Amino acid sequence: MLKINKNQSGMAHIMIIMVVVILAAVGGVGYYVTTKNKDSSPTKGVSKEQAASDKAIADACNKELNDKDFCKFAANWSDLKNYKTTITSTSAEGTSTIVAETENADKSRVVTSSNGKEVAAYVNIGKDFYTKDEADGSWTKFTDDSTTKPVNADVKGEVKVSDFKDTAEASKTQYKKIGKEACQSLTCYKYQIIDSADTATEQFVWFDTKDFLLRRTTTKSADGTSDMVIAYGNISVSAPTPVKSSTSSSQSAADAQKQMEDAMKAMGSSTTDSTDDSNSN
Repeated sequence: MLKINKNQSGMAHIMIIMVVVILAAVGGVGYYVTTKNKDSSPTKGVSKEQAASDKAIADACNKELNDKDFCKFAANWSDLKNYKTTITSTSAEGTSTIVAETENADKSRVVTSSNGKEVAAYVNIGKDFYTKDEADGSWTKFTDDSTTKPVNADVKGEVKVSDFKDTAEASKTQYKKIGKEACQSLTCYKYQIIDSADTATEQFVWFDTKDFLLRRTTTKSADGTSDMVIAYGNISVSAPTPVKSSTSSSQSAADAQKQMEDAMKAMGSSTTDSTDDSNSN
């Protein structure tokens, strides 16, 4: 599990690292839902195999927690697309914002700001990857003509929710129901997530009472705060302009891939938490 806002060495530096991580998430996660006019629901389009896996997680969760509402949420991470994630972080160095939008598994856009000023922007469309020059507003296009796969991550990595396959791991975390609150235009269940290995960090999650989708999560620690809000549906990503230069080669794609991986490693080294593979579906 990747945690943010831990031991930040510099606001702009951490913003660039985080945007690469989020870009990898929205660009490579391969999620989808049945899109409606104003929102999305994951109740259609899920394979039989995935539905069976989700049910197994829900059953294991209910056995562990006996909480049908939270367990519907815990098993509801499959096949999501068309969503916008806004992360607002604070630290001693100021306020940073990441806005990440994904239209589908092949189209995503990320804009990062530090203390109200845009510091980086990226767009990914299929094999094309665009980076923005903040000095003049132009873009550089990189095209991957190889079979390189994008770095994969997922939104669940931002929330410590067990898949309940490992009861020993699941028992380390408590999920305390706080009640119901308004969230966006919906009503959400609010839970506190208490990690016995990190009691100094306060984390809450909100998921809606209709589709049981993650809508918000907040964290607070001695190093700062983070507030992530997710909205689903009505996302459109197109190629940016003007493009000042373009490069097409498997080597440039490999270089971009390495840059992402290096940034993700740097992100990991700047936190006190590491990636928790046991919490991914």
